[in-house]
Amino acid sequence: MNYLISYDISDDRQRDRLAKLLERRGCVRVQKSVFLAANFRTEEIILLKSAALRLMSKKIDPNNSVLCLPIEKNLMTNAVWYGDKADWQKLQENTRSIVL
Repeated sequence: MNYLISYDISDDRQRDRLAKLLERRGCVRVQKSVFLAANFRTEEIILLKSAALRLMSKKIDPNNSVLCLPIEKNLMTNAVWYGDKADWQKLQENTRSIVL
């Protein structure tokens, strides 16, 4: 399953830490605060959510948010993408280099 992860975090340090966590776990940055977790198994996304929750709970701000949406692979072909088509194709591949 693919997951689209988006966040809105006001604290620079916490935002950077979350971005680095997502990258270490194999997510690919799509936009500044949007990542794609491509072809993650259920166990992997559960571990990722747990790690993100631990990170977010260190400095609680009710205005911060993290959204994780499951997206079936066949639905990604219907997505609207403006930009370099090669970037979109690369995002749809299994680009993870680190497995949890």
